[in-house]
Amino acid sequence: MAIKIPGVRIALLNPATTKKLHELRSFRYRFRNVYGYMLDFNKLKDLLAMLPAALRDMRSDLTLFRKKMREMYDLPAD
Repeated sequence: MAIKIPGVRIALLNPATTKKLHELRSFRYRFRNVYGYMLDFNKLKDLLAMLPAALRDMRSDLTLFRKKMREMYDLPAD
C-alpha cells in the first residue's frame, strides 16, 4: 500500500508511516512466536511510545488518500 500504481491509484501510506507500521507489525510477529520472558522490554516501551504517532499518521494518510482519489476520479466529497 506504500507503492503508487500509475494510472490506478496513489500510494495509500507515506514511507514514514509505512516504516512505523512495519516496526509494530514485526514486533507482533515476534511476540506471537516468542515466550514472554524473551521479550525486549525496552523495545516494547519504545514501540508503545511510537504507537500514538503511528496511528495519527495512518489516519492522516488515509484521509489524504481518500481526498486525492476523489479528485482523481472526480467523485463528490463526503
